[in-house]
Amino acid sequence: MDVDGSVDSQRHAACGGVIRDRERNWVPGFKRSLGFLPSILAEIQAICFSLEVCQQFNLSQVTICSDAAEAISLLRINVDDDHPMCAEINSARDFLFSNSNIKLAFVRHETNRVMYCLAKNAHMESDNLTVLANVPAECSDLVLTDKLRFA
Repeated sequence: MDVDGSVDSQRHAACGGVIRDRERNWVPGFKRSLGFLPSILAEIQAICFSLEVCQQFNLSQVTICSDAAEAISLLRINVDDDHPMCAEINSARDFLFSNSNIKLAFVRHETNRVMYCLAKNAHMESDNLTVLANVPAECSDLVLTDKLRFA
């Protein structure tokens, strides 16, 4: 699962992601508008929504890849109670690590442009989580490029 959070110039947050099989084929994707959040919370929400989608598809052994090193770090450590996002981080950590088969990994942003495309396009969506069974037209070339890059 590759995920990304995004905050536009008006400070509106959104997220998106894609589940791929071992051959890097599209399984489902998702996108969601998040309202007004700091970018780090958009990244954390992207990770949480990816897990929600994985649960909907009964996927239990998952590696969630994000280009947000800070978000991954915050989810892996215990933050102080006086941290300004302590409640959100702890809630996300509890949800994420309630399943021991979930792993978090850092990926460079350039290695998967599909997740960025989905997150960017989610700014124009409603606040509902949209699960995408098929590759959206605006991402089709990127899906192929990413797949060929890892072939």
